Amino acid sequence: MTTYSSRVAVALVGIPLLLLSTVLGGWALAVVVAAAGALGVREGFRLLSGSTYHPVTLPVYLFALWAPASAVLHWPLSFQVSLGLCSVAVGVLALRSEPVAGRDLAIWSLALLVYPVSLFQPLLWIRLESGVTELLYLFALVWAGDTAAYEGGSRMGKRKLASRLSPGKTVEGAVWALGASVVVAILAIVVWPDTRGSVWYVTAAVVVWFLSVTGDLFESLLKRAAGRKDSGQLLSAHGGVLDRFDSLLWAGAGLYALTFWRPPV
Repeated sequence: MTTYSSRVAVALVGIPLLLLSTVLGGWALAVVVAAAGALGVREGFRLLSGSTYHPVTLPVYLFALWAPASAVLHWPLSFQVSLGLCSVAVGVLALRSEPVAGRDLAIWSLALLVYPVSLFQPLLWIRLESGVTELLYLFALVWAGDTAAYEGGSRMGKRKLASRLSPGKTVEGAVWALGASVVVAILAIVVWPDTRGSVWYVTAAVVVWFLSVTGDLFESLLKRAAGRKDSGQLLSAHGGVLDRFDSLLWAGAGLYALTFWRPPV
């Protein structure tokens, strides 16, 4: 199977699965978020340490599986309490290693509690608290931006956006992505006029665009530091879970924060 056909095959399965779980919400989306979080931990630890597992990371895996379940169950403070307990557990388990190794393992594991696990949760929180419309809006912004960035970079790209991190990304591609995000915002204003005001939609589009670009570059930074092209091989030519969700992780957190903001219509 060629790289192109592999990408198409993964997209034909992955996108409908994500959209279906988004529409269903609840436990269906929680399972997807939990699975993506756990796989993201494995890939992230591999990028940081070169290994795929260590006992110190066990609390991180447990948190990745538990956090979505607690959200669906609507248990108050469960996320915060679980995050604190898992942080303590990481520290306790790290004491069993030699000082330098224990320090590094603890730092890596605590980092993974935030990226990617905690940043996966807003995808579920948006659906549970704000409904399916705003999560679909997030996906539309990110996917349209990614597509436009690729097309703009391919057709007009000359100036590198961050050559040390990702030589393929260009300023022109980022501008095209911003334009596509604004177009999506305008369409949302027309299609969902009673959901949010025009100021909110346009602001969210700009915020999501910026966080999508920086989230993508942050993942590139991790891969570049590890000397790897992809975070994993789970999705064949698409790379790993973090390769596919890098933009959504940062953008989802930003959009979730904006759900609490209600500007004048």
